[in-house]
Amino acid sequence: MMTLSAAKGVRDAIVEGSAMLRLPLTRSLLSMIKCGDGPRCKQDRCPVCTSKLTERLLALHRSHAVLGQQWQRSAFALRSYVRAAEDIRPIPIDNIKANINVAIKSWEDAFQREDENDGKNFGCLAAFGLVEDTGSHDRREKVVVVEFVFTDVDPINDFEIFETLRGRFGDEVVSVPLVENDRYCIMPDQGLLFGYTKRRLDQPERPMAISNKRRLARIASNYGDHPMQSRFLSGGLTTSEEGIVFDRTPFGFWLTY
Repeated sequence: MMTLSAAKGVRDAIVEGSAMLRLPLTRSLLSMIKCGDGPRCKQDRCPVCTSKLTERLLALHRSHAVLGQQWQRSAFALRSYVRAAEDIRPIPIDNIKANINVAIKSWEDAFQREDENDGKNFGCLAAFGLVEDTGSHDRREKVVVVEFVFTDVDPINDFEIFETLRGRFGDEVVSVPLVENDRYCIMPDQGLLFGYTKRRLDQPERPMAISNKRRLARIASNYGDHPMQSRFLSGGLTTSEEGIVFDRTPFGFWLTY
């Protein structure tokens, strides 16, 4: 997890990189400049707010409802949403979110139709964000990647996830290999909510934070003005005083921090 001090360094680098590139002083960028130990900007682009939210989510997952439950994890590159290294156009976050929500709902419906799953719980968390693909060599493409964490039960598997995503996002969906991780950890661990990472998408690598100021500033522009909650989704789960619990009501997570 990105520490708060490191997140502040990334925030400062984004501000400096934006000045170097003479990018417009948008509402989101102005909020990020003011974000710190006091009032928070609560904008999608701010690494400080995202770091605090991630810390909150990590604390929430240690609830009795999910402890002992096994989880499966998978990630996919949505290569229909690629930005070149110097491209600062925003990605269509609302459209991506809507399609992922439809996919999660279809998997929940499929799970509930399975007779063998009677008495079991369905839960899914998803996060998406841009990843700088270091395997794209000099191009340094920025690719939208989505990560899913599911309760480890049939009939949901990687092939089913892949086929559903292809139906929503087209043929340019590619599976992203992950490093082996703790099957009892519910939280997404690819740094997609933080949103300023790099890795090879064709090999099982851990994501690393980007340090180049200009590249950070361009990715910040790619996110636009959306609140960070736009890139975090859930199905069959919600939050309570006990942490994360299984719940089929449509209210979802309380992303307070």
